Amino acid sequence: MKCTKNLWTKLAAYLFVAALATACGNDDEKPVEGLTADDFKVAQSDFTAPTMRGTMMIDFSVARPGMAPAKEEFAFTSFRLSGDNLSDLGRTFRIEELYLNGESCRLEVSYNYAGSRADVSADLTYKGEMVTTLTLKCADGILVETPLVCPSLRSEVSFRQKAEKDYMPEGTLLTGIVVRDNRTGVSTSAGTSDGNFIAIGSSFQFTVEERQAGKASIPLTYILTTENQRFEMDSEVTVWDTYVLDETCIAKDDPEHPDTFPVDEALDYFGITPDPEKLFYDDFPTFYFATTGIIRQEGIPDGFYAGGGYTLDGITPLSYDFKIGPMEELEAGSYHVVAHFAKPGMPKKRVNIVVPIKVLNGHENN
Repeated sequence: MKCTKNLWTKLAAYLFVAALATACGNDDEKPVEGLTADDFKVAQSDFTAPTMRGTMMIDFSVARPGMAPAKEEFAFTSFRLSGDNLSDLGRTFRIEELYLNGESCRLEVSYNYAGSRADVSADLTYKGEMVTTLTLKCADGILVETPLVCPSLRSEVSFRQKAEKDYMPEGTLLTGIVVRDNRTGVSTSAGTSDGNFIAIGSSFQFTVEERQAGKASIPLTYILTTENQRFEMDSEVTVWDTYVLDETCIAKDDPEHPDTFPVDEALDYFGITPDPEKLFYDDFPTFYFATTGIIRQEGIPDGFYAGGGYTLDGITPLSYDFKIGPMEELEAGSYHVVAHFAKPGMPKKRVNIVVPIKVLNGHENN
């Protein structure tokens, strides 16, 4: 009995010592904490943008990938700004979304300024602790161009730096064209194999006011992207009143094929009274050449001509026409020559005349 009591005493003492040793050992181990600012390593914190509105993708790695941060735990503080028209600080660096991908994260950050330039920096924090300083230099530095927006045709869209000193990131692509007023008959394409263009279809109609003015303004937003940035630009294009002549078929190897196209009916439609002293002289047309229904930036092909004039009977004009050619320089197919010119005595009111031509191989002419 005495032996058994000693055994229990020794066992109790052993368990006490073991428990004490475990407790002392745990004092040296820190409890597992959540993520801190030190867990993030930002890949890029300096950005330059060629527009005054857009988004940046802030990529960073996470030292402890098993733990996921929340978007609400990030914030921007300590804004420093310079530039013009920077009164609206509320639109500066807004966190839109957080994307998680294993050991990496991506913050989508938007910016929006009025004006022509802005230099901004701000501290990106996580749970109030500094992660990095983000800087952005943005300027109104991109020019989007269309040669002519014309009903019944598509117009090529291209973009470039406004000036040599302006910055445009390498690899910038036009990926979207948004029509902001949902105008019927206006369609766009960007970032596809079809190219970048604006199309005015047959369903497009001028309003009464636009018909009186002779033009319509279509508000657009152009979207350009790089690998980690998105740029947006608001703009507009003008659609001028247009008359499309009937298509003329031409056999390119027929020496008698026509190269003169009367345009009197188009002038009647526009209410233009022919006057050889003014028409096609003071306001000589700018001609555009469209292949596959697209008016491109390069304009009239090399070696091709298009001009406006009139046919005389003595000194009296019989008809007004365009002289276009040489057709033998063209491959078989459909083409459009567009004359864009001011109404006589009304330089701010411009009109278009479209001459559709179908070039055929051989002597077939139908």
